[in-house]
Amino acid sequence: MDLRTEREGDSLVVMLAGRFDDRNAADLRASLIAEAGSRETRIVIDMAAVEHVSAAALRALLRAIETSASRGVRVVLCHLRPPIRETFAVAGLDQTIEVCGTREEALAS
Repeated sequence: MDLRTEREGDSLVVMLAGRFDDRNAADLRASLIAEAGSRETRIVIDMAAVEHVSAAALRALLRAIETSASRGVRVVLCHLRPPIRETFAVAGLDQTIEVCGTREEALAS
């Protein structure tokens, strides 16, 4: 698992890479929550380099999004590769989490 961040205006862009599974799901959640500062109004999670997402990682991601939302921070995902997008669809998360095709769309949404 690799997680890098950069700020664009009032948004935090989180770039994820690798495999997210039972071994690192808790780390993913903790990292996303820790990275969200008080000045961001939006977090864009760029998943272009994500190879695999397990059910545990989906739960961790959902909890991090819920925590962010409770702080008034909007979370948008982008660049979901087809297998990852299918995983989100099967879990029904594509109906509850905002997903955009590109980072630019996510930043503009």
